[in-house]
Amino acid sequence: MYWSWYFFYQGMCQLLGYSLFGELGNVIVATTAQYLFYVCMNMNLLFAFNRFSAVVYRHSHDRLFSNFNGLIYVALIYIGSAIMNIPGFMFLSKYYPELGTFNYFHMPSVAFLKISICLEMIAVYGVHVAIFILYGWAYMTYRKMKSLTNQHKKERRLLIQAIISGSPCFVLMTCHHLIHFPLLEVLAGELCVGIDPIIYMWFNRQIRNDFLEIVGIRRVMKRFNMTRVYTTSTNPANLSVSHE
Repeated sequence: MYWSWYFFYQGMCQLLGYSLFGELGNVIVATTAQYLFYVCMNMNLLFAFNRFSAVVYRHSHDRLFSNFNGLIYVALIYIGSAIMNIPGFMFLSKYYPELGTFNYFHMPSVAFLKISICLEMIAVYGVHVAIFILYGWAYMTYRKMKSLTNQHKKERRLLIQAIISGSPCFVLMTCHHLIHFPLLEVLAGELCVGIDPIIYMWFNRQIRNDFLEIVGIRRVMKRFNMTRVYTTSTNPANLSVSHE
């Protein structure tokens, strides 16, 4: 939800040419968004490990992801994300409408900036490569099964959905650091928060049918696909009339 609101905030800054909430508000919004970006990314890694465990280590999955262990994993995600965002907390972040992207508010030295960018890219690419490997490994495990139950097929669809969902963040950081392309960066960021409903409707027939029913498209489709009943009229001349 925060990321969705943040990109709406970016769009408003682009249209107005200045920050909605002044300099202080801009710094608070952008710095918080940068931290939550790491949280979101690392949570995706945790979800990938959860699905990988459910498929490959299904006999010990309940023990690995007990309620207590789950709380520990989530706490580590928030702590680890804070450590990854130390430069952002030190120099703060700010969205620059004139650049179409975010950057540090207090600019560090060139040497520190290069090091922090390299570390950030290593972390981002490392996490996403790990996500793709875990999901790919789990998917290949399903492919090797001789027979798949409906539950297995559902889990396999969820793996494909997760791989597609995790890709836009990969593009976002690439266009922010390696290939400076602000428009594609913003579009990738929007996909990070907006692609999930599209994927869910694409892979899940029940959700797709419910959506079509809610927006009224289902009624229109039924109206056009309904079979019309035609009444056939017979020629009176061909009728044989019996007279008593």
